[in-house]
Amino acid sequence: LYSVPSFWLGLLLIITLSVGIGPIPGMFPTGGMESGDTEGFDRVLDIAHHLVLPVVTLVAVEYARTLLVMRSSLLDEMGSDYLTTARAKGLRDDLVRRRHAVPNAMLPTVTLL
Repeated sequence: LYSVPSFWLGLLLIITLSVGIGPIPGMFPTGGMESGDTEGFDRVLDIAHHLVLPVVTLVAVEYARTLLVMRSSLLDEMGSDYLTTARAKGLRDDLVRRRHAVPNAMLPTVTLL
C-alpha cells in the first residue's frame, strides 16, 4: 500500500464502499462534508460518517510506510554483532529479537512520527 497513491486508494474505496458493486449497496456517502440539516450530536455523527473513508485511506498509506521502515530497520539490526553475542550467551531467538533488536530498530520508525 505504500507505493499506491492515496488518491487512487481513496477512489477505489469510494467505488467499492460508496457506490457499491452489483447487488452490494453503498454504505458511505460519495462526497461532501455533511448531509444537510442536522443539529447537535446527529451532526457530529454525520460528519464522522463522512470522514470514515478519507481517514481509512490516509491511515492505510501511512501505516504501510511505517511498517516498511520498521521491517527494513529490523532486517538491518538482525546482522549486528551484539545480537550474535546475545545468541552465543544462550538467549532464545525471540528474546534476542524482542529485547535487543526491536528497541534499536524502532529508532528510525519513531523519527517518522
